[in-house]
Parts: sequence; C-alpha cells; structure tokens
Amino acid sequence: MCKWADQQGIHNFPNIYLMKTFFLSLILFFVPFSISAQTLEESPIDTKIDSVTVFLEGAQIHRSGLIEAPQGRSKWVLKGLSPFIDPQSVQIKTKEGMILLSVNHRINYLEKEDKGAFQEEILALQDSILILDAFVKTLSEEEKFLKANQAIGGAQTGIKPEDLQTLNAYYVERIQAIRLNTLTLKKRINVHNQRIQQLQSQVNQVGKDIKKVKGEVVFELDCKRAQKAGVSVSYTTGQAWWFPLYDIRAKDVNSDIELVYRARVRQNTGEDWEKVKLTFSNADPSASGVIPQLSPWYLSFRQVVQHRGPGYGQDLDPKRGYVAAGQVTGRVVSENGEPLIGVNVVVEGTTIGTVTDLDGNFTLTLPPGRQNLQFSYIGFQNIIMAAQPTMDVRMQESEVMLDAIVVTGTERYPGSRGDPKRLAANVAGVQAPKETVPTTVIESQTNFSFRVDLPYTLLSDGKMYTVDLTSFFIPAYYEYQSVPKLDESAYLIARITDWDQYNLLEGEANLFFEDTYVGKSILDVRFVADTLDISLGKDRNVLVKRTKVVDFSRRRFIGSNKLESRTWKLEVRNQKAQAINLVLYDQFPISKQNQITVETQELAGAEQNVDTGELKWSLRLDPKEKRAWEWGYTVKYPKDRNLMLE
Repeated sequence: MCKWADQQGIHNFPNIYLMKTFFLSLILFFVPFSISAQTLEESPIDTKIDSVTVFLEGAQIHRSGLIEAPQGRSKWVLKGLSPFIDPQSVQIKTKEGMILLSVNHRINYLEKEDKGAFQEEILALQDSILILDAFVKTLSEEEKFLKANQAIGGAQTGIKPEDLQTLNAYYVERIQAIRLNTLTLKKRINVHNQRIQQLQSQVNQVGKDIKKVKGEVVFELDCKRAQKAGVSVSYTTGQAWWFPLYDIRAKDVNSDIELVYRARVRQNTGEDWEKVKLTFSNADPSASGVIPQLSPWYLSFRQVVQHRGPGYGQDLDPKRGYVAAGQVTGRVVSENGEPLIGVNVVVEGTTIGTVTDLDGNFTLTLPPGRQNLQFSYIGFQNIIMAAQPTMDVRMQESEVMLDAIVVTGTERYPGSRGDPKRLAANVAGVQAPKETVPTTVIESQTNFSFRVDLPYTLLSDGKMYTVDLTSFFIPAYYEYQSVPKLDESAYLIARITDWDQYNLLEGEANLFFEDTYVGKSILDVRFVADTLDISLGKDRNVLVKRTKVVDFSRRRFIGSNKLESRTWKLEVRNQKAQAINLVLYDQFPISKQNQITVETQELAGAEQNVDTGELKWSLRLDPKEKRAWEWGYTVKYPKDRNLMLE
C-alpha cells in the first residue's frame, strides 16, 4: 500500500507542478491589470490668465479655473502653456480640504508645422502674379496685332480720309491704353514680389520643418469628499521683457519738468495675454540671490592698469547724474545674411534696450560706463559684443531651440516717438485713453512695481507695445553746462532733487523743450547722489568758445629742466532774451611723478579740484551779455623727456 502510494506520489508530481505554475501565471497575469487600474486618468482644466507680472526679463503668469474633484485621488492637467516655463517656479493653490500630492511640468511636442500662414499667403500671391502676368501677355499680343495692321490704309484702297483719320486716332488711343495698363499690372507684380520676398525671409527664419511645442502642468489631488473648487496656478516663463521709456518735457526754464513714465513691453512666450491685469516689476528672478564673497587681494609689481577714457567708469562725476551718451546703430542678420526681425538688444547690466525692425536694424543710446550689448533671439545663440558706433551683428542658430519652438515674424513696434496718445492703439481690444492710464505703485522690501489698473491684451507675437505707467510734474532748477575742451556747445540741464521718490530706472528718454522735440538722452539713475541731472540738449543761442593764446604759450629751458606754459581763452555769450545760469568745466594736468611739477596760473575765479584737475566756473549771464577770460598753467620736467600737453 505504501509502495503504491509512493508510486502514486511520484506519478502525480508533474500534475501538481503544472497546477502551481498555472496559478502563479494567473496571478502574474492579473497584476498589471491591478496596477493599471490604480493609474489615474488625466482630466484637463480650462483656465484663463488673470494677471501677468512682467519682469525686466521674464514674466510671472497667474491662471485660475474650476474643477469638480471626486472623492479620493485625481489627476489634472493644464495644456497649451508656454514652453519656456521654469519648472521650479510652478505653484498651485487649492481649497482647504484638498491635499496637493504632486506637481510636474512637461513639454508636449505636437505635430510638425509645414507651411503655416506665411506659406499660404505666398501661394496666394504667386497665383495672383500668374493671373496678372497673363493679362500683361494678352496686352502685349494686342499691341503686336495693332502694329502689324497699322498699314491697313496703304494696303487697301477705297478708304475715305475721314475713316483713315478715325482708325489712326483709335490706334494711338488704344496703344496708349495698352501701355498704361501694362505699366499698372507690372507695378502690382513688383509689389507682390516684394511681399513674397519679405514673407520668404520670415519663413527662412522660422524653418520649414520646426516642431511646435507647448508646456503642460500636471498635478494630483486627494480630496476627502467630492467638491467643486477653484484652482489658481502661477509660474514664471522666459521670452518676455519690458524696458522703461520716458518723455521729458520742459515748457521753459521757469516751469516744472513733466516726466511721463512708460513701459515698452514685448512677449513671445507662446501664450496670448488676453485682457489681463499687467504689473511691471524691476525685479530679476533670474539673478542670483547669493551674496558674493571676497577673495584675498595680493599686491605685486607690474600690475596691469586698465585705462578707461572720459565718460566711462571711474571718470564719471558722481555728483552729476548725466554725462553725454553715445548713439549706437547696427544691423542683425542670420548666418546666411537674412535680416532678423525682433532681436532683443539690451545694454548689458541695465534696463535700456530695444528690438530690431523689419530690416534687422536697431538704434540705441549707450549710457556712460556701459560698453557691451547683449543680443538674444529665439532659435539663435545669445551673444555679447562690445558696443561700437556702427555694428554689423551675425547670429548663429541654436539647434536645441530650433527643435523646440516656432518663431513668429514681428513688425516695427507701434506708436509714434514721444506721442502719449498712442499708448496702446495697437493692442487688441484696448482703446488708447485720452489721459494717463491709472496705475498703482507697489513697493516691497527689495523691489517696486507698477500695477496697471486697466486690462490689456498682449499677443505672443514679439511686437513691441508701449504702455503709459504714470506721469509727474517735478520741480527743477535749470542751468547750462559746457565742457568746451571736448565740445563747444552749451547743454541745458534740468537738476532734480529728491528724485529717488519717483522709482526711476535707467532708460532712454525723448526730450522736448519749448514744445519742440530736441532728441534722445539717457536718464541715468545709477549714481548715489541727491541731485539728478537731465540733459535737455544743446542750445545754439548760448555760445561758448575756447582758444589757445599763442603769445603766452611757450617753452623755456632752465638748467636741466624744461618749462612749458599754456594759456587758454574762454569766451561765452548769451543770445537769449532771458538771463541764464552757465557752468563751464575745464581741466589742468595732474602729475604723478616727482620729476614733473604743475603750477596753475590765473584761474579767473574758478573752483579748483586738486585731486582731479577739474576747473569749474559758475556764471550768471544777463540777456545778450558776453564775457571772456584767460587761464593757464606751467609744467616743469626734465629737458631730455617729452610730454604731450594738448
């Protein structure tokens, strides 16, 4: 019996093994279904942008929407967002009783775009050109037919003179009509070809096979009960900028300064901001918040000292907020020479910037002490270049960016220079107000911002829009300043005290004096001074002249030394109908070596700064008054050495 049982056990062992294997496989088969059953399905949320805070570079977007959350866990997704979102900046706020389990950011790569609107317009224009060209050929054939039959009167007989005259008049009239119509049609063809060239240039910038992407935010909730609640989402994104722009108006030298504070803003974030509340902040979220650390400073001989010319860095007078700035003009193109439209051009380290126009050209006023320009453009590598009066910039494509986005062509930024009535006439859905837009200034511990109290629509098209922020009437003291050694012109300066209460940033300013546009300047607020000087441009009715007096400028030898004397004559004249205050600046050389000594002569009452060599004359000139005086200096140095004294 036992033997039989043993035999049976041995005989049934394979069946038992097969049954165990079957049940194990069955368990493993259902495990994926169990796991997949726990995977949450994503539910989309409809949200709208409520407000946007635009930083000097970048923007923070605030969205809101409603969800109907079930009891337990649920997963939600916001689609169609900017592809330039900083994932670390995403914040989600929900109602109490909802537990936020996770927040994730991702990029959704959509189907590639082939032609788009630009290509469609190009095809339509090409079809129109074919039709116009057919008309031109038809008119040409008609003209050939008329020319071939113009001798009909000579080839046939029996035509009356009056009939021949009628035929001749018809021939002349018809030929004229054909040629005029041909000329009109060819002009239309040329216009179409020019438009095709512009569109093709933009298509070349965009690329023919570039992926369009959107950002998405996915988050999970855990609710104790099913409920309907609001959700707010905020995040920061790149590809948005704003620059301060000012209109400075002075009616006359006895009136207060009117300062109109504007924001030039553009965005290419991939999201349209439709009827949102805008706030312009001077904060920079991309800047590091870590305080720099000092490293040991070791002295050694043969130190290289970098000299920076007048108007830069240490040569600035901290007591005067204004030093004449230079104008920079240039053109930005791609590697193949195509003009780039809407390139961001910023003076490095400042809030001064602009964008290139349809031909890739730009013009920018460079403040003193700033020598580099930063160029940035979607799909191209950022570059920094030393500023020159005239610049030709060639940008290289960035493969990473070109695989991720679609670039939209831009136009010249709207609005007329210095025209506050065109505040936002090109912003969809917003009428340009007759008066300044109401704004609220918000000051925090580390920055300030302007909140615009009217909704705006700013499309993601890279265009530059101008928004009025606020305006002030500021008491000012007026005086003329001149540095005749460098420029024999008198600049009208408006001096403002307690300027820090107006929350100004450095930026370009349009200048108006006596209701006349007088040019551009830089409102430079980088100086720790109580008085801010604003230049209102040159006044040709105030004459200044500096000449060398030859009779008193000579060279002598005394022993082993050489003595050189220089005498200068200054002449000023007020041709205006009112009295003015005039300040003249000049300088004498400073010696840093024992072998060279400098001795000043008659200074005609000038204030003297022995550390810098600056001379300052403060004058009050009556109408039509003229003054002249001389001043000079003597330099002694070894006769076997040479010095440049002029």
